[in-house]
Amino acid sequence: FRVSVAAIPGHPLLPFLDYPNETTHYGPLWIVMAVVLRLVAGPGLLPALIVFKVAAVVFLAGVAWLVYLTARATRPEAAIPAALLVAWNPLLILELAQNAHNDVAMMLFIALAFYLQSSGKARGAIAALLAACLVKYVATVLIPLFLLVDLHDAGTWRRWIVSTARDVAAVAAFGAALTWLVGFEGS
Repeated sequence: FRVSVAAIPGHPLLPFLDYPNETTHYGPLWIVMAVVLRLVAGPGLLPALIVFKVAAVVFLAGVAWLVYLTARATRPEAAIPAALLVAWNPLLILELAQNAHNDVAMMLFIALAFYLQSSGKARGAIAALLAACLVKYVATVLIPLFLLVDLHDAGTWRRWIVSTARDVAAVAAFGAALTWLVGFEGS
């Protein structure tokens, strides 16, 4: 979060980067996940490639499973086709599994948020959505959708405001703790 690759003389990735003077544009939860995956892989490049690709495949399988569970709860006849549309989607397999994009980790948390929301566990859905946002910030575009569902389920404005304030406080506390833990201080 603090040092760009350009500031590290002789870094092997430097010639391949489009924006070597930028720090990471990923969230702190992804950094933690990537460090754990790298520790599992060890020092070699090939083991690291394999571990990240296997992790992407596992995450994609998790997304498909959560899509199945969500569809089963809302439209049982569509559960298997929905899961297969995710699991056998050539674009997802190529871009997420073959190229090991970290978008699939964000998608796992988003799928978990939708599953928890459909199961009536709004607090858990907000936590899963927060985790998705802390992997990649683009997931924040889903926050208004979840707030609207919470507004619908709350019944009254007062209950929704209290519930939303509690969620905002929890999100702020968790997000601040995680970003402090990995050393992000902003600019």
